[in-house]
Amino acid sequence: QPRWTRVLKLEPAKPCMPIRCSLMAIDLNDNDHVPYEAISYTWGPYYDEYLEEKTQFWSPGKKMIQCNKVRTNVSHSLWDALRRFRRTDAVRILWADALCINQVNEQEKSQQVSMIHVIFRKAFHVLIWIGN
Repeated sequence: QPRWTRVLKLEPAKPCMPIRCSLMAIDLNDNDHVPYEAISYTWGPYYDEYLEEKTQFWSPGKKMIQCNKVRTNVSHSLWDALRRFRRTDAVRILWADALCINQVNEQEKSQQVSMIHVIFRKAFHVLIWIGN
């Protein structure tokens, strides 16, 4: 049975440029899956992602990125991590829970959370972001 998750392709850019990424699914049971790095970071205060997804409004305490060509709010901590870990010359494949797990779909979220130990174990690096 496939054990899938999403990873994000973080597009290269200079530090001052907007953050752009896209999501793709991978099967963790496939030993030839795309190599990725998992990010561990602080989440910060809770917010209602479902409401923000529907309204597309900026939320206080959030930063805007573009994911799959859609503007998406992320925490300051994740935004900082993506900005710091982004390369200037090549795509970087990352896993970050807030983007790679559908936070609105409770069934998927539960299934993915139960696999976090596998997701981190299968990553070829784990990047830790504790802030600036």
